[in-house]
Amino acid sequence: MQGRTAAHSSATADAGAAILAQGGSAADAAVAMTLAASVAEPMVVSLLSGMHAIHGRSDGTVMAVDGFVDVPRTTEGGRTFQTELVFGTEAIPYTVGGATFGVPGLVAGCGLLHERDGRMPWSRLVEPALELARTGVELTAEDDSLLQLVEPVMTLNTGRSVFCHEDGSLKQCGDTIRLPDIGPLLEVLAQDGPSSVYTGEIAAALAEFCAEQGSLVTAADLRACQAIPHRPPQVSLFGHQAHTRVGLSPLLDYLDNLAGHPQAKVDVVTLAQVQRPHVTKVTGTTSFAAADADGNVCAVTASLGLGTSDWFHGCQLNSMLGERDLLAGPLRPRTRMGSMMAPTVVQSPGGKLTAVGSAGGSRIPSAMVRVIDGIVRQGLAPLPAVELPRLHRAGGVIHIEPTMPEEDEARLAAAGFRPNRWSTRHHFFGGVSAAGHDGAAGDSRRGGTQRDC
Repeated sequence: MQGRTAAHSSATADAGAAILAQGGSAADAAVAMTLAASVAEPMVVSLLSGMHAIHGRSDGTVMAVDGFVDVPRTTEGGRTFQTELVFGTEAIPYTVGGATFGVPGLVAGCGLLHERDGRMPWSRLVEPALELARTGVELTAEDDSLLQLVEPVMTLNTGRSVFCHEDGSLKQCGDTIRLPDIGPLLEVLAQDGPSSVYTGEIAAALAEFCAEQGSLVTAADLRACQAIPHRPPQVSLFGHQAHTRVGLSPLLDYLDNLAGHPQAKVDVVTLAQVQRPHVTKVTGTTSFAAADADGNVCAVTASLGLGTSDWFHGCQLNSMLGERDLLAGPLRPRTRMGSMMAPTVVQSPGGKLTAVGSAGGSRIPSAMVRVIDGIVRQGLAPLPAVELPRLHRAGGVIHIEPTMPEEDEARLAAAGFRPNRWSTRHHFFGGVSAAGHDGAAGDSRRGGTQRDC
């Protein structure tokens, strides 16, 4: 078996592939990709974000890591403001600003992955991110499209110098972006390790910055933040085992419902019926997957939310406290926020592992169930499974991709759904990354790519 990586950004995928080529494990590669993405994909993730990860060892042991976002001890006051993004023809309101910053668990999650299943020194895993900080990263066509969508927040404050030219015009595909002052921050992180974000030099400076920006996160909140390991539940699905996290994501229910149907009778109508209708909201999320030559796999999903518009040494603060659709009730101090993220490990009857993760907010479970069904029931390798035409249920409407066969659209209509066929493939339908024994796949909907090494 070869080592493999998949990500939305070629720079991110290359970071993981370089670590695997040097003898690193799947966990090492996933950590390196997460850190590198904080430089290569700053519109969707930063070091001050949240993440969920899942790791499968070749012996079948699967462990999930919760490195998401904590609610700070104080939840009243601070600075917020309202903005909106126009998604298609719909204007969607958002609350951002310093007081929407949640205690960031991403680096703690990376640290736990490395501690448990890493082989290489921590400092080596930071090197790809440091190199990207030196060279800058070229915007892709997919980056260009996303930047136009999130411009109202991305071009405020420091973001203006990152994403705009000197004349104020928005940067476009082919332009280079560089994050100010992130290099020294990464150097401290490489030398002092993950704990520096929570109790060390970085933590002290971050707490001071938060006070200045109207954020509610304090030094005590940072000290209290920890990554949480847990055994994910599993579903038996047509002879395979799917291990995935529980939380706000209904993916476990989708898979369980799917398992209740005769394998030979599953079709697009079944895949629509197992979904719950969801309200659609756009957040910045990304996903990565890695597999090493020993058969171990790892998937990470990470998110900035929309971002607060406040930048700490090249890292935008997450805005998760403003994502009210992630809350089952009022904000409760010192609790871990919920998430739609659902990185998953699929184990074949012969024991081969594939790690799958997706970006896309409320579209994560619909994207994931489509890809997992392709791998499990249809016997597809990751790349053709990721490229299958997707469908997402929103109320009585089923959004379908333009590549969906007309006969499948007719079946959906006959079953009582209202199909809405999109004219182009779009990142609305999620962004899946997958890697395992049978290959790797980065989602072309988000400019994704895969690497073998």
